[in-house]
Amino acid sequence: IDTTAKVVMFTVKNSNVTTFTYRAGAVNTGGSSQTRQKSIYFKNFIYPAGGILPVKYSSFDAAAANNVVTLNWVTEQEINNNHFEVERSFDGANFTTIAIVLDGFAMGSQKSYKVRDNAAELASKAVVYYRLKQIDNNGRVTYSNVLTVRLQSKTSDVKMQVSPNPFVESLNIQFTSTENNKAQVQLLTVTGQKVFTQQATVTKGSNSIQVQGLSKLVPGMYIAQLIVNGSVIDNQKIIKN
Repeated sequence: IDTTAKVVMFTVKNSNVTTFTYRAGAVNTGGSSQTRQKSIYFKNFIYPAGGILPVKYSSFDAAAANNVVTLNWVTEQEINNNHFEVERSFDGANFTTIAIVLDGFAMGSQKSYKVRDNAAELASKAVVYYRLKQIDNNGRVTYSNVLTVRLQSKTSDVKMQVSPNPFVESLNIQFTSTENNKAQVQLLTVTGQKVFTQQATVTKGSNSIQVQGLSKLVPGMYIAQLIVNGSVIDNQKIIKN
C-alpha cells in the first residue's frame, strides 16, 4: 500500500452519519492480463479549523494581594495561536482589554503565562472579573472561562495577627470576626502564586486558626491572606525559614 499517494486520497466528515459503504476495485477494459491490486487505507485526520479548540488550557487562575491581581495560565496545546488578550470587567458583562501577551514561557510541552494587574481603580473595587481572549493566526477568536476575584474589603473591622514570623512548619492566625461565617487562609508567593489553602469556620468574636504542614515550602517571603465570606480581609508578609 502506497500511503503517500495523495492523488487518490479523500476525507469524509459528517456528524450525522454513523456507517458508510466503500467499494474498491478495477475493471480491465483494455484486454491486458496485468494484475490489478486493490486496497483501502484508513487514517484519522484532524481538522484544525473545525470544532477543535486552538488552545487547550491546563489551568487559569488569579490571586489578589494588596489590590494587585496576578493572573496565571498554562496551556498544554496551541494550534495556530497568535496571541492572548487579558480582559477585565467590573460588572461581569462589559469587558475591556488590559494586556496583550504574545508568548509564554516554555515548560516542555506546556507554556506558562503571567500578567499582573495593578491598576489604580482596583483600590475602590470589591470584585473584579477576568477572562482570556485568544486570537488565531487567521483572526478566529475564542474565550476562556471567567474568573471572579474578590479584592480586599475596605469596610471590614477584621484584622489578623500571624505568628510566629519567621515560621518553620506552622502558623497561628488570630483575628476578631463580627459574625459567624466561613473563612479561608491562603499563602501566596510574592509574585501571587497560590501555594497553600486551608478552610475554617469563623465564629463571632475572637478566632484562632492553626495552619500546619508548611515545612515543605521553599524558604523565602510569602503573603498570608485571610478571606472571610469570599472577601479578602487582610494580608500580611511572612518569612519561611
